[in-house]
Amino acid sequence: MPIARHTINDFSEGQEFSFTQAITSEDIDAFARVSGDLSPVHMSEAFAKECGFQGRVVHGALLVSYISQMVGVHFPGGNCLLNSLNVKFHAPCFEGDTVEIKARVDQISEGVNVMLLGIAIENVKSRTILAKSKVQVSFLKFN
Repeated sequence: MPIARHTINDFSEGQEFSFTQAITSEDIDAFARVSGDLSPVHMSEAFAKECGFQGRVVHGALLVSYISQMVGVHFPGGNCLLNSLNVKFHAPCFEGDTVEIKARVDQISEGVNVMLLGIAIENVKSRTILAKSKVQVSFLKFN
């Protein structure tokens, strides 16, 4: 996957970018191994259904990792660092769902080399907003 190499001057307020991601059982299992979060609501379809869900619930932090991918790979890309993020989860995501991660430039502060993004994660099929985030990134300075 190519990594974008933008500078702050490549952006304007209101600019948008998005990508989609299908979430498989293998993704959930791999994330559980890496994170150590083996909660049965994530790992057991039967348990999740007993709790009233339609199936295994995707880790919220796995969804947050797609925000990291957005920032570090796509928009703005490899020339920036994620400084902060604030995430609110609105609805669960399930094994087999496809999500769209949408970013919008909310504010650019060229003087301090910082950009604020609004990011939403949406279920592609139902168009339900699963999570919203406010993200601050800073652009790297090269000597």
